[in-house]
Amino acid sequence: MNDLIEPRISYLDWDSGFFKIRCGKAQLTPAVTEQELESLFSGLGEFDFVTIQNIGNDVSVNRAVAERTKAYLVDVNIQLEKNISIGVCPDSVIVPASELREQLLGQLTVEESDFCFSKFVLDPEMKKRNAYRVYERWLGNAPKFANKYFALRMDGSKVAAYILFSILEEVATLELVKVDSSYRGQHLAADVISSVESFAAGRGCSLARVGTQLNNIPAINLYHNQKYKEISRTAIFHYWRDRA
Repeated sequence: MNDLIEPRISYLDWDSGFFKIRCGKAQLTPAVTEQELESLFSGLGEFDFVTIQNIGNDVSVNRAVAERTKAYLVDVNIQLEKNISIGVCPDSVIVPASELREQLLGQLTVEESDFCFSKFVLDPEMKKRNAYRVYERWLGNAPKFANKYFALRMDGSKVAAYILFSILEEVATLELVKVDSSYRGQHLAADVISSVESFAAGRGCSLARVGTQLNNIPAINLYHNQKYKEISRTAIFHYWRDRA
C-alpha cells in the first residue's frame, strides 16, 4: 500500500460541524488489499456520511465500492497542471485575501447555478442540504490564510470575475473561478487565469494546478485552451448511512 495513503475512514471535523452529521473520508488506491477494503467497508456504518475517493479511478476499486457498499458515484475529479512563467498580466487586480476590503468581499457571491457540475449539487442528498453554500464558507474563510489571494477583474467598482487561489511552496492552486453571469462570453476567465499565473511565477512558483469535474466540459475546454494538462483522475463516491 502507498505509505502516503492509508485505507481508513478519517473523521472530518469541519464537514461534521457544517452539515450537523458525523462525516468521514476514505482514500483508496489500486494497491489497496482485500483485507484493507473489508476493514474500511465494515466501518462505514459508524458515520452518517462518507466520501470515498478512488485515487487513480482504478476500475477494480470502483467495482468493489459499487458491488459491496451502498455508496454511489457522484463525481470524477480531474486535476490539471501547467508550467508557468512571468508574462504579460491582463487588467486584473490581485490582493492578499487578508487585505481584501469588506465591500469587495461582499461582491464575491456564489449561487447554486455556479456549481451545477459539483458533487455538492449533483448529489440529491447534498442538494437537499444546500451544500453549495460550502463555497460561501470557503470564500469567507479565505482572509484567515496568509497564502491565499484574490484575483479580480473589475468593471468600475463592480467585480466582473474573480479567482480565489493559494500559493504553497512553488505551486499556485486555483481554488474557485467565477465570472459574473452578465460578463460571460468575454474571455474574462482566461484573462484572470493568466494574471494569476504571472503573479505566482513572480513569487517563485513554477507550476499552477486546478481541479474540475469530468462532466464540466466548458471548464475542461477552458483549461486545455490555457495549456493545462491532465495529471490525475479520482472517482468520488458518497455513502449515506440513512440510505443504506
